[in-house]
Amino acid sequence: MSTSHPFFYDQAELRACKRRRTQLLRSTGKALVLVPAGSAGHLAPFRAASDFYYLTAMSVAGAVLVLDPLSDQKPIKLFMPPLTERERQWDGARPGLEEATSLFGLDAAFPRADLAGFLEAAMGRYTEVYWVPTVDPQLDYLLMQEWCRRAAPIAVKNGLPAALHDLRPALAPQRLIKDALEIERLRRAGKLSAAAHRTVIQNIRPGFDERQVHAAIEKAFFDHGGDAIAFPTIAAGGSNTTILHYVANNQPIADDALVLVDAGARLQQYCSDITRTFPIRGRFTAAQRDLYRVVYNAQQAVFKAARPGRSFDLLQKTAVKVLAQGMLDLGILQGTLDEVIEQERFKPFYMHGIGHSLGLDVHDPTPSKLGGKQLAKLEPNIVMTVEPGIYIPSNAPGVPRKFLGIGVRIEDDILIGEQGCEILTDNDTSPEEIEAMMG
Repeated sequence: MSTSHPFFYDQAELRACKRRRTQLLRSTGKALVLVPAGSAGHLAPFRAASDFYYLTAMSVAGAVLVLDPLSDQKPIKLFMPPLTERERQWDGARPGLEEATSLFGLDAAFPRADLAGFLEAAMGRYTEVYWVPTVDPQLDYLLMQEWCRRAAPIAVKNGLPAALHDLRPALAPQRLIKDALEIERLRRAGKLSAAAHRTVIQNIRPGFDERQVHAAIEKAFFDHGGDAIAFPTIAAGGSNTTILHYVANNQPIADDALVLVDAGARLQQYCSDITRTFPIRGRFTAAQRDLYRVVYNAQQAVFKAARPGRSFDLLQKTAVKVLAQGMLDLGILQGTLDEVIEQERFKPFYMHGIGHSLGLDVHDPTPSKLGGKQLAKLEPNIVMTVEPGIYIPSNAPGVPRKFLGIGVRIEDDILIGEQGCEILTDNDTSPEEIEAMMG
């Protein structure tokens, strides 16, 4: 998709950022807010910290967004390194101070060198500050220095409350509920990533090794219109499918093995996250099919349960019930279903949660993970993954031999709607569909 300007994707995104800043100010009130973009590595593509990008649509290393609500005329400020001719020559054009105000809808932009003076003055006016720690160590140092020197003593002298707040718990509920622009991008990212996975499934055959599978999925992302990979690709064959975060991707794959590919593309900064498991020879063995069917059934059950008013915990319990019963039926577990669930006997073979929030980050923030209140219920416009799995290590005791060394995960991205969920990643993943896809 073509972009309307070299420095941003489209005007709709800039309007969305303005609404997001307004919404954030309603949460933080009369406090000062500091949001850093982070620093760039040598020759590494720079991607701004997601909180900064969410509020600006800008990627400039060393920039700091400042929401200064006590300012009468220029409450939305940006401090950033000026663009030099040397930087333009070596690294290419990027927004400068003038573009920050004229293009990005900010009230004022200043050289990064002015930030220390601003904080010194601001700490005489603010006794409450929100910022994102650890992203910009120099900002952390300047803030702490001026806070201890000016803001805290003023607050104590005047009997005022004084607090430094981590911004992330305050911003997480806002980022969790996606706006229309985010949903449109996540739909497109999911669609192109699912198409890329189909391409790989249709073209991988015996003789391929993990390196070739890795290369094939990442090439397919770009071929289908993706901008980048969203996270390090997992391309596992055989018993490596039982390792949750396997990223070596450098081993041969036996002709009768399963292949597990956990990979997603990034499109206009938004992520997809998909896992497909398939037999490299095009047909499941009986044991592979049995395990795969259990995981597939668990995912389908979670899709049906995912609707507003339901809890994240219910989705996990739904998956566990189907997976545990399936493993009982196959002789992998012993006992009653209630015993297996209450005693968590399933955990050696299914040890992770059913999913996570998805957006600018592969693991987008949720309030419960950042010290806020536990999000009890699903709400419309949450985007999340659904990723049940079963992983049987090669040395698992008491498990029928035919299942040893087999791992299966199926992962798709969903949007919580008003009545149920929308699958964003073209979920053609039954064992029959996988085999048909492979010819």
